[in-house]
Amino acid sequence: ISNRRFLYDIKQRLKDIEMQQWLSEIFLDQRKNINQSNKLRVYRTFKTKYEYEDYLDEITNIKHRINFTKLRISNHSLEIEKGRHQRPYVKPKDRVCQTCKLETEDEAHFLLRCPTYQMLRETLFAKMKSKDNFDANTISQEMLFLKLINPVRKSMREIAKFASDCLDKRAQVISTLATNR
Repeated sequence: ISNRRFLYDIKQRLKDIEMQQWLSEIFLDQRKNINQSNKLRVYRTFKTKYEYEDYLDEITNIKHRINFTKLRISNHSLEIEKGRHQRPYVKPKDRVCQTCKLETEDEAHFLLRCPTYQMLRETLFAKMKSKDNFDANTISQEMLFLKLINPVRKSMREIAKFASDCLDKRAQVISTLATNR
């Protein structure tokens, strides 16, 4: 066996080990605290390859890119994440949206169902319809969520702006609610 082949085999084996560790980490659901779930529950619904993401280059507005990344990896302030750190512990079903009070505020509720962001959502879907002939009413909520959280290149900027605008509006609404208490 040549040195070149030996080095190639070692490099490939190290890549395989790293990939196995990455996959086991994102799918590991056992926690020290049995009440806790895997923080990467959203990320693992769409991230299947260990590779660089196109959106990191495509979304040129830094604020939009940061907010979109935070939403994708659950590093945000939605109640689904805030509740995991509160003491006493708040069960996921009790982490209700502070802006509408209708259901658990997770990423799907935030992007798809919360009435607080309906106007922003309609604007996004209208842009997507005119640009890509995409009709949000023709696919399931699960597929729509995947399209928003893991968009194709031509939709990335609009979706990241939408997510960022929703996070900004959420902060404004919650601030207003806190002031009025």
